[in-house]
Amino acid sequence: MKKIIQIWGVVFMLFAMISIPFPFHFISFITTAQRYILFPPVDFTASALGLKLQLTDLSSDSVGLYILISQILILALLAAFWISNNPRISSFLSHAARSLAPYYLSLILLRYGLDKIFMVQFPQPGPNLLHTPLGYQDKDILFWSVMGLSKGYMIFTGVAEIIPGLLLLFRRTRIFGAVLSVGIFVHILALNLSFDISVKLYSTFLLILSIYIAFPFLKWLYHTFIAGGPINYTATESIQFKGKAFLKGLAYTVIVLELFTPYFANSSKISIPNLAFEIKDPLQKTDRIGNLYLHEDGFLIIQSKEYNSMIYPILSFSLEQEFLIIEISNRLKTLSFKKINDYEFEITHPEMNMYISCHQLETENLPALKDHFHWTVDELVVQ
Repeated sequence: MKKIIQIWGVVFMLFAMISIPFPFHFISFITTAQRYILFPPVDFTASALGLKLQLTDLSSDSVGLYILISQILILALLAAFWISNNPRISSFLSHAARSLAPYYLSLILLRYGLDKIFMVQFPQPGPNLLHTPLGYQDKDILFWSVMGLSKGYMIFTGVAEIIPGLLLLFRRTRIFGAVLSVGIFVHILALNLSFDISVKLYSTFLLILSIYIAFPFLKWLYHTFIAGGPINYTATESIQFKGKAFLKGLAYTVIVLELFTPYFANSSKISIPNLAFEIKDPLQKTDRIGNLYLHEDGFLIIQSKEYNSMIYPILSFSLEQEFLIIEISNRLKTLSFKKINDYEFEITHPEMNMYISCHQLETENLPALKDHFHWTVDELVVQ
């Protein structure tokens, strides 16, 4: 039974590494193939269980991903019973998992590490978040926003992920990278659980994967310092086969291209400034519209006085030519976006009976965006 459980775990990790969708760039065909191959059986299972999939990309913590993980676990268990009587296949899969896991985990750590350094994963919060009171925002949004306010902490955490990512790439330093990655993913999982961030399932898998790679060293630590019976530490044996150098070189090349392709790719995103406005004259006198925002990610956000938001995609925008094209219920609407003076704007659309007068709010000078640093607590005392 122990042998079957071990094989089950190995096969599950292999299946999961090639099945769990990840937003690749250079090798984006893998993400596309995963969607076309894996979504139909997931959708069929969901329908059989009477569940409706709200998301079709099998993103983390979605119902679809939970179903996919369940299917992988079942298939891996069936495969484990079949493989348990074939030592040759069992040994091959074990070595394959040991060889693939470090490169996979390295790519994830390096990718997210660089994204933090370049402020991609945690960008500076948009004007809608900066002007919304703290108590009206969910914990995960608050965490995301606060992280994006500190460039120094982003660089620190990015480097902390890049270091084990690099160590995992080389056999002599791999065990150190794996042990460091265990600590990193314990911390990440704790954050995801504590702030209800929807990457709990995937971060759990990454933690399991890092423990799997670091297991020989963790086993030695346990026996040496806890069980009281020290054992000799032996690293995983390296497998020699024809073409190994080529495959390693290919893996390094793919990782490098995958990491840096997003930063050199031409962005097709339209240029939209982050702007915040206070509504002076709403659509109707009874409307309880509070603020209006333009978000650089391509959205017009209309916020009520109760801080509920309506979000519309922006298809095109020009402040000089005084127009704003948004999508409402799958139909394009061209609004007149006219600047009256330095801080006063007017947004109109006669056919929609829309006449909005608004006052621009200052965002750049908000205290949250200031890079304050104090050597002493005395500096914080109000004179």
